[in-house]
Amino acid sequence: MTIHIEGTLEIATGAPATFDKSGYEALTFVEITGLIEAPQFATTHSDIQVPSLGGRTKIMKGAEVGVASSIVYEAVDSDSGQAAVLAACRARGEYSLRWTPPASGADVTYATGILKDYAETKPTNASYEGAQCNFVPNYVPVTAAAPS
Repeated sequence: MTIHIEGTLEIATGAPATFDKSGYEALTFVEITGLIEAPQFATTHSDIQVPSLGGRTKIMKGAEVGVASSIVYEAVDSDSGQAAVLAACRARGEYSLRWTPPASGADVTYATGILKDYAETKPTNASYEGAQCNFVPNYVPVTAAAPS
């Protein structure tokens, strides 16, 4: 069993030239520090309903679409990764993320998509300074051996 404590999430501007290990390793990633919650790199499919006069509607698998998932972090002054997340949320382009689990030698997961819905943490008597946003993958995530 792997726990996620001390895993790292990094961000790079743009999509790779190829959606494989070498394409992603050609990008320049910066770590997002203060991470509280990393996104899931998930996809789902739209439903295609095929009715029948026999009284039963079949559901067929339609187009694949990325599932929005949160990135949450505590504010860290002058963190270039957090600045990149804010810039990505305000931009219209695609960005790439790399999740590295804490286990030594574990595979990393890459995903490319959009960041959106930026919101600073609501100030309360039980909150921290930080922010969150959503990541939506536009391509199938890639799992590969950790960069050397």
